[in-house]
Amino acid sequence: VILFSLMEFGDLVFLGLAAVTCCVVFNVVHRELVLQRLNLPIFLTIAGGLGVGQAIKASGLANAWAKMVVAAGHHVAMGHPIGVLMALSFITSLLSNLMSHTATAALMAPIAMKVCAAESMKLKTAAIVLMLSANASFATPFATSANIMIKGMGPYEFHDYFKFGAPLQLLFLFAIPALCALQFGVTAPFEV
Repeated sequence: VILFSLMEFGDLVFLGLAAVTCCVVFNVVHRELVLQRLNLPIFLTIAGGLGVGQAIKASGLANAWAKMVVAAGHHVAMGHPIGVLMALSFITSLLSNLMSHTATAALMAPIAMKVCAAESMKLKTAAIVLMLSANASFATPFATSANIMIKGMGPYEFHDYFKFGAPLQLLFLFAIPALCALQFGVTAPFEV
């Protein structure tokens, strides 16, 4: 799979799927074992998040939300594009504390693209802010599977996660956009 990918024979996802199919067909891995290891609820959540993201983009809701993000960002940072990145980071991290980080990233991706196009911002910088902010979810016990596992290990309550996670979330709210802006820059012509 890696060699075919390096030779640009096909997309890595399809090559991996072909490898798994060959393993099942030639009985290298038993079919029941593969089905047993698949986590169907996670795949359905990811698929649902991707579908919702596409629906938001197609319906025009992404444009409306993008305008709100830009307005909030400009208001907070007095017109500087870093404020727009902070607004994207805030909304993304807030949503990822309430739902799956994968679904959040899928939901926010079309919004980030519209924001970058409207503000002549680097898409790469916004995408990295989006990726890091979607995975920076510390304030709720159900935000990530790691938080859920830890909750089961001890007598932790919701307020314990919020008490220790909210300050860390606030630190990441400022650190992620600032470091991404320093590393990759903020404004540039929109590129896909």
